[in-house]
Order: sequence, then C-alpha cells, then structure tokens
Amino acid sequence: MITGIILAAGVARRMGQLKQLLPLGNHPIVWHVATAACHSQLDAVILVTGARADAVTDVIHDLPIKIIHNVNWEDGQAGSLATGIKQLTPDTEAVMFLLADQPLVTPTLIDSLIDAYYTSGQSIICPFYADLRGNPVLFDWQEWKDALSTLSGDQGARKIIVAHPESVHPVPVASAEILWDVDTEEDYQRMCAIFSKNNPSSQDC
Repeated sequence: MITGIILAAGVARRMGQLKQLLPLGNHPIVWHVATAACHSQLDAVILVTGARADAVTDVIHDLPIKIIHNVNWEDGQAGSLATGIKQLTPDTEAVMFLLADQPLVTPTLIDSLIDAYYTSGQSIICPFYADLRGNPVLFDWQEWKDALSTLSGDQGARKIIVAHPESVHPVPVASAEILWDVDTEEDYQRMCAIFSKNNPSSQDC
C-alpha cells in the first residue's frame, strides 16, 4: 500500500490569496494535483485541508480522496504532514507527499517515483531536474515512520532529506516545469502560460 498525502492547508500569505483555489484552465490548482494523484498508481490519496477548508473540499468532492482537516494548520507544514500520516493504515509500505500548488505534476511522474521505490532499494525517492530537487517525495514508511511522526515547524520533511543524502534515490525529469510551485503572482502567470500552451482547448486563467 502506497498512500499519497496532498498538503493543502496553507493560507499562502506571500500570494495574498489562497493559491490552491486559483483557476488553472477549467479547474482550481488543487483539483489538478488531486486528479493527477487519483490517476496514478497510488493505492490511496489523502488531502489535508486548513485555511478555507470548506472551499477546498468543495472543488474536489467528486474525487476518490479522503479529506482530513488540520485544525492547527497555522503552525506550519509539519502539522499538516502529521495530520495526514495519522490516517495511514497498518499495511502502508510507503507514503508520498504532494504539494497543492504544483499543478503540473503528472500521473506519469508519480508512477516513476513509485517504480523507482520498488527497483532502487532506496528509502527516499525524489525527482531531480539537473541538480534541483523537487516534489513530490516518497518515503519508505517503516524506515522513516518515527522521523516523519516527530517533525515540527514549517519545513516539513525537507530536513530528513537534507540530513540523509545517502538514502535518496534521484529520479531524473526532463523539464523543470513540473518542479514549479505557485508562491507569487509571477509564478501563477507563468504557470497559466505553460498550462494554456499545453492545453490549448482549456479556458485561460
């Protein structure tokens, strides 16, 4: 059992509005992330809400996803991560963390990380473009259960990855686009331009 946890709780202070709900084509950004997860080889998908939880839930209610609310979402990403992993079942082999503001992540990328987990023998699987590490990231649950369960602050699982480079298996990706997230208005406009180019039949942002 490999479960994906989508972290969608943040309020996006730098952006000035909730980036998860910004339109991208015909759907909000978080819908694209959730749909990619549902169309991948992940066995289950959990989405952790926080700010404007009802609005985020409304846009993905038709997808086969378990939705969990982090009441302490303002404390940082680690709290949302902890909220999600509390829902993991005893048969969990690995957990993949996805970010709600990376709508260019594809089922193909998610599947390539899962395949690498089974073939590499490594316990942390990350996509890399050149020397740039991106998301989503997959962790072997038994290996990293204790470390993931005791994280704090707003860095999430990044500190584990940085502290244990020997455990990381890089999965090369062909384009930096799938590593981009939305932190600023400029990021959003760039994302819209790429999405419109790749999906000419969809409406503009």
